[in-house]
Amino acid sequence: MENTMQFASRTTGPASRVVTASSIMNHCQKRRRIQLVPVLRISAILLLTIQFHFSRCYAEAIDLNPVEEWLAEHGDANLQNLIDFVSIPSVSSDHDHAHDVRECAKWLKADLQDAGLENVEILETKGHPSVYADWLRADDPDAPTVLIYGHFDVQPADPVDLWTTPPFEPHVREGKLYGRGASDDKGNMYVPVVAIKAYLKTFKKLPVNVKLLLEGEEEIGSPHMRQLLEHHAAKFAADYAFSADGGMVSPTTPSLCLMLRGAFAMELTLRTADRDMHSGSFGGGVQNPLHAMAHLLASLHDMETGRINVHGYYDDVDDLTEEERADIAKYPVPESERLRHEGVNVSVGEIGFNFYERTWARPTIEVVGMWGGFSGEGIKTVLPREAHAKLVCRTVSSQSADTSRKLIESHLTLAAAKIPGAVLEITRNPFSGSPFKTSKDTPGNTVVAAVLRNLFGREPVGMGMGGSIPVFTLLREILSVETTMLAFGHSDENVHAPDEFGRIDSFRKGEKAYVRLFQGLADAHAASRQGKVEL
Repeated sequence: MENTMQFASRTTGPASRVVTASSIMNHCQKRRRIQLVPVLRISAILLLTIQFHFSRCYAEAIDLNPVEEWLAEHGDANLQNLIDFVSIPSVSSDHDHAHDVRECAKWLKADLQDAGLENVEILETKGHPSVYADWLRADDPDAPTVLIYGHFDVQPADPVDLWTTPPFEPHVREGKLYGRGASDDKGNMYVPVVAIKAYLKTFKKLPVNVKLLLEGEEEIGSPHMRQLLEHHAAKFAADYAFSADGGMVSPTTPSLCLMLRGAFAMELTLRTADRDMHSGSFGGGVQNPLHAMAHLLASLHDMETGRINVHGYYDDVDDLTEEERADIAKYPVPESERLRHEGVNVSVGEIGFNFYERTWARPTIEVVGMWGGFSGEGIKTVLPREAHAKLVCRTVSSQSADTSRKLIESHLTLAAAKIPGAVLEITRNPFSGSPFKTSKDTPGNTVVAAVLRNLFGREPVGMGMGGSIPVFTLLREILSVETTMLAFGHSDENVHAPDEFGRIDSFRKGEKAYVRLFQGLADAHAASRQGKVEL
C-alpha cells in the first residue's frame, strides 16, 4: 500500500499550500492520454482540487440550498422509485433471471431519461447489458467530465427462508430498506442518480459534464467489461471516475477505500465411479468421492499456520510495511466488534496477521460450496459417484488471476493423482478481477475527503475492502483514469446475505455528497483560471 488506511489531512487551517498552474501542467504531461478524444485534462483538473477548501468554495459559488430542498421535498418519491428498482430480481448469475436483468436495464433507462439525462442507451454485451447516460452541456466549455460507476445486478437471494420479508418485495422498517440489492448496489448506485436528478430539476443544468456507466454483470466478475470499455473508450473517457459501489466505515464515520482484493473462481468435480453405489455393498471397498474431495480441499492449506499450501502462491504478494500495519491498527472498528456482528467469536487465518490485515492485504483460497450424495430428508445408503466444490480465491498486490489460477490447478491435479480411483475435472468460472491499490493522496481521494469532511464534520479514515470491483483496474488500464470510491453502504448491512438492507439516512447523506462533489469540482476548475488554488 502507498501509505494507506488512515487518512490524515495535510492542513487544518485556511492557509497552506499553493498549487501553481505550471506544476499542474508539468504533472499533466506525465500522463498517458487517450487519443480518441480531443483533450483529457484529468491531471490538471484533479491537482487543482488537492488543496481546495470546499467550505470556501460553497460560500463563494452557487447556493446549493434549492437542490437540497428539492431532495427533502421529493424524498418519499425517490424512495418509492428505489423500492421499485430493488423489486426487480436482477440476479446475474442465474440464467432464469436473464430477462429480469434486462428489464432492470430498461427500468433504469426510463428513469434516467425522466431525470433529465441525455443519450441514454442500453449497451449490449455477450452477456447481460450495461446502461449508459450522459449530460455534457456544462456552461463552461472546459468543465471537467465525471464518470460515475455502479451496478444493478444482484446476488442470489438464497436461502430465501432466512429472510424476514421476501427479498424482492422491499420493506421499510426502522429507517432501513430491506431487500436484495438494497445496499449492494442498487441502493448505493441510485444515490448519484438522485443527486443528478435534483440538480437538473432545480437548475436545468449541471456544473460539470457527467457520464454514467451502470453495469449488469458486476456480481459475476464483470466478464464483458473489458470489451465494453475498449469498444466504447471514447464514450466513457473522463477526467474523474467515482464508484457508487462500496461503502463507509459506519453511518457516522466517513472513509476512503484504498485497496480492494482481486478475485477468480473455479469449480471442481471429482469422480470415482460411473454410477451411485450401495453403501453397504461397496462401502469400505471403493473410493468415496466425498472423502476424497475433503482430502483434496484440505491440502490447499496448512491447518497449523493458516498459510496457503500452493507452491509459489505468495511469490507476488508484497509484505505489509510497518507503517501500513500501524495505519491498519488505527482502524476505528475493533475486530471483535466486526466479528461479533456476524456471530463469530474468533478470527482464524494466516498466523502473524490480524483480521483486517488478513481480509484486506492477504490472499485467500476459500471453499464457498461443497456437495455430493443424498441431501434430502432422512437417509439414503448410497455412495455417490462424484463430489463437487466451488472455490473463490482472492488476490492482492501484484498477483495475477491467471498465474494464481494455474498454480492452484497444478496443485490440485498433482494432489488428485495421488488419490486412488479419483478423476478430477476443473472448470474455470468467468468471475475474475484484479487487485486494486491506491493512495490517500490521489487527486480523487483528496477531493472526496474534502466533501466528506464538509458533510460529516470530521476527517475520513482510510480502509480496505476484502471484496473485488473489477472495473477499478479496467478503468485505470483502458481509460487511464483513477477510480475513487464514494459510496454509502456499511459493513453490517448483510450484503450477499439474507435480510440485506440499506440505511435511508445514509442514502440521503450520499445524495448531498454528490451534489457538493459536482459543484466543488466546477468551482475548483474555475479557480484554476487564476493560476493557483489557495487554502
